[in-house]
Amino acid sequence: MRLSHLALCIVFALAGLSAEAAPLKIAVFDFELINTTTSDPPNAAEKQRLVMLSDRLRAALDADQTFKIVDIAPVRERVAETRLQACGNCDRSFAESLGADLSMVPVIHKMSELILNISIAVRDVKTGRIIAGFNADIRSNTDRSWQKGLDWLLANRVLPKDKAE
Repeated sequence: MRLSHLALCIVFALAGLSAEAAPLKIAVFDFELINTTTSDPPNAAEKQRLVMLSDRLRAALDADQTFKIVDIAPVRERVAETRLQACGNCDRSFAESLGADLSMVPVIHKMSELILNISIAVRDVKTGRIIAGFNADIRSNTDRSWQKGLDWLLANRVLPKDKAE
């Protein structure tokens, strides 16, 4: 089995696990938006994009079959009341309550209508350490730019395929 960059980071970070170990359970939380242009909540289009990207991220990880995606539904409402990227590791306790080995916190940082950043942090639930982090800058606040940004991040950083076969 080929391991993605993310999987290799995780395998090396979690001592004692081999590539043949059972798939790691990962709690992939919904994308959050940090908007430094205004204090207003996300607009309707941005809310839809956050859902779209969250679904797309989970689908890509699920299709890779390196991980077992844990259903976050039991904690989704409580998570929505917090800001995972700024709550002092509370993603760890949410993921732990779901029986996950790993926590994934994805964020869109909107600096302007033109400049945005997608970042993804992966935490080892057992130790609380961030064991992988990925980010990509995107230009324009559209469905297409958000999709392309996440797709690039997945293909080139999170789940790149070995080109030498």
